[in-house]
Amino acid sequence: MALLPLAAVVGVFGPATAREAARAGSIAVEAEYPSRLRTAMADRIGVSVSNPGEDPVAGIHVAIARDYVDAFDDLGFTPDPDRPYVFTIDALQPGETRRVEMEVHAAQYGRHEGSIAVRHSAGAAELPLRTLIFP
Repeated sequence: MALLPLAAVVGVFGPATAREAARAGSIAVEAEYPSRLRTAMADRIGVSVSNPGEDPVAGIHVAIARDYVDAFDDLGFTPDPDRPYVFTIDALQPGETRRVEMEVHAAQYGRHEGSIAVRHSAGAAELPLRTLIFP
């Protein structure tokens, strides 16, 4: 029990960010999300989708799992989703990167898991999300 105050001082219970990366066919996907934060804290979930190839890629869908998002309140989106937590990137030119961001406020303490799914006609990827929200 005496170690809890020491753990708090050194940041064990403070906010932290995790990063995941994957390939979905010809596109590269990177995500940053809060891996640890306290209830009512604000943070962002960001997904970057890049086309390192030589041909345009169309019809890319980025979906964030609803069960995971339900742990947060006061959501803000850039750009606006087409439907709940699903974003469409119409065309990604060679060398281009687009970003989807969701501003969140931690609402439900506990461990929350989900995923970000990225799909297009030539591939798919799923990136895991794991967040611990402290009271």
